[in-house]
Amino acid sequence: MVWKHCNTLDVCNEVCKKAIDGCRHPCGRKCAEMHDHARCSEPCDELLYCGHKCQNLCMEAHTKLCESRCARACTHGRRCPKKCFEPCVGCMMPCGWRCKHLVCSKKCSELCDRKRCDESCDRVLPCGHICRGVCGEPCVKCVQCFLPNQKCCFSMELLRDLPGKLYQLDCGHIFDLKMLDGYMETEQANGGHTAIRAKCCPVCRSQVHQAPRYNALVKAQLRLIDAVKKEQEQQHRRELSQAERRDIDRAIGQTEGRSTGAGNWFACPNGHPYYIGECGGAMQESTCPECGARVGGGSHSLRRDNAFVADFAGDGAAAPAWPGMAGP
Repeated sequence: MVWKHCNTLDVCNEVCKKAIDGCRHPCGRKCAEMHDHARCSEPCDELLYCGHKCQNLCMEAHTKLCESRCARACTHGRRCPKKCFEPCVGCMMPCGWRCKHLVCSKKCSELCDRKRCDESCDRVLPCGHICRGVCGEPCVKCVQCFLPNQKCCFSMELLRDLPGKLYQLDCGHIFDLKMLDGYMETEQANGGHTAIRAKCCPVCRSQVHQAPRYNALVKAQLRLIDAVKKEQEQQHRRELSQAERRDIDRAIGQTEGRSTGAGNWFACPNGHPYYIGECGGAMQESTCPECGARVGGGSHSLRRDNAFVADFAGDGAAAPAWPGMAGP
């Protein structure tokens, strides 16, 4: 309905301040415009289990395959170059979490086998003050010199007035050590269940990856997150409709110079599909990008542990063009 000012013909140009039904975002449309409050056009600001923001609109189903760049980084400075939903390649360098009291003997991507060291850091900062952090951890920025008015988000006390040790996360925010320990060790809830969610800074919600003290907690969550990613990717593959599969066959057929897709789809020992182009006969071996199993073959013969799967839609030729490509 278009509202007008009383006793005038002027259209109301005020912005509607009502909230959208089912969310907390304001309407934002002009009062005079015909509209309802059933659908929100604002981006969703909820965090996914991986730690990235949902890429859909508010009130839509959350993103299933996160297209954001993977945020994982290790203490060696290596960053994952893949998209978030793709499986990461773990750093195989020796873990760098060590101090004069304790040393981790595992590789960087593995769960650490040492406990936290609670001894005070004895390093002297460039400003001349003793570091208020913990032994073997990155030094904390001097709060006396550079952050005299910054407060701890847990206690709301000035950091410089806190009597205990401090800890600085990857993002730069600084906290009372004991309070941050309690926060990081608390399992987040989702309804009546424990949530699988990346460990994040309580202030800016940036993901925590380069905080050695919390390695065990961070890596344990990442393993659970990887399991969820794998299941979601498999579910996404299963959800491809038959029409979409036929479209893929036709697209590959056109790329190969044929009018329709031929029976050139095969499966690795673990059932992951792959495509052999040109004549459809295997002339070399490779590895499955999904699981690393051997795929292909040689001299137009398929490996014994691989299988012919007609076309991607599953309704193509009943047999491959080459006799040796039928599999076991």
